[in-house]
This record gives sequence, structure tokens and C-alpha cells, in this order.
Amino acid sequence: MNSAIGTLRSLIRNRDDQERELRQLTKSVRKTMSMQKREVKGVGDIVFTVGKEETAVFEKENESRRDRGEAHYERVKNDVGSKDKLVVIWFRLLCERSEFMTDLVLGSTRP
Repeated sequence: MNSAIGTLRSLIRNRDDQERELRQLTKSVRKTMSMQKREVKGVGDIVFTVGKEETAVFEKENESRRDRGEAHYERVKNDVGSKDKLVVIWFRLLCERSEFMTDLVLGSTRP
């Protein structure tokens, strides 16, 4: 009887070990596959909207583009400016490396 119980416990432990190993292998394979198909993305375009009205109009147009499955912009988490002079920065991610932005020069027409 003790021998049968010992054998049963051994089988249960072996099954648990096999299930744990299978889960680890599955996780490893999924991670490897996702790394192989991962696309490199970079910023391809930046848009600034100034004021609440302009931001609302752009946001509405952008949402409609997103709903149609077209290229759309993401809003930067933190806005710039004050409540009266709100400036929102939007960016668009691309997969085509030749279209990535590599330089950004900001200037002013006022000295």
C-alpha cells in the first residue's frame, strides 16, 4: 500500500514538472516568435496644435482616420503652454526606416 502511494506521488510530481516545463517552453517560443516579427518603428511626422479649438478639430479628424484604419497620430502625454495658450504635440509612428525623422530644428520668426 505504501509503495502504491509513493508511486502515485512520484507520478503526480513528474506530471507537475512536465506541465511546468511545457509552460516555460511555450513562453520561450512565444517570446522568440514575437522578437522575430517585431517591426522597428520611429517617428515619421510631428504636428503641433495651438489652442483648444484647433486641438479639438485635429483630434476629431484624427479619430476618424483611426476608425477608418488609416495612418493616425498619437498625442504626447504632457501638453505644452498654459490653459489659455495650449500647445499639443502629436506624432505618427512609421515602420519605413527611410521616412524616420532624424533631425528636428525649432526656430522663431521673431528675434
